[in-house]
Amino acid sequence: GWVVFIPGEPVPSARPRVVRGRAYMPERTRLAVQALRTVARQVQSPRPDSTVEITCNFYCRETRRKDLDNLLKTVMDGLHPWPLRDDDIQIVRRVEAVVQFVAHSTCTVIRLLYTLPATEVP
Repeated sequence: GWVVFIPGEPVPSARPRVVRGRAYMPERTRLAVQALRTVARQVQSPRPDSTVEITCNFYCRETRRKDLDNLLKTVMDGLHPWPLRDDDIQIVRRVEAVVQFVAHSTCTVIRLLYTLPATEVP
């Protein structure tokens, strides 16, 4: 498994915008996902038959409400397709996420733990 630390205020995934019939993600969300993908590509890909446990800690300074689902969506979008694969190939067995409000040092900490399938004993 691995742990990644992303400095800065955690960014919840915003709804796509539609202008003149074209949908796009708001720039803040797009940049947050892109930054996470850049970090995630530096780690070794797990075996496709492994299961994954994901733990996310979001340390936020902004005291306005943050939707945990949307914070987690930014992380999941950033991890797909690397190091996470499609849901039908690799199973995400457990997800744990916590939002904490802090005075300084805002960041997102993501831990991925890969578990290989038990080998069959003859």
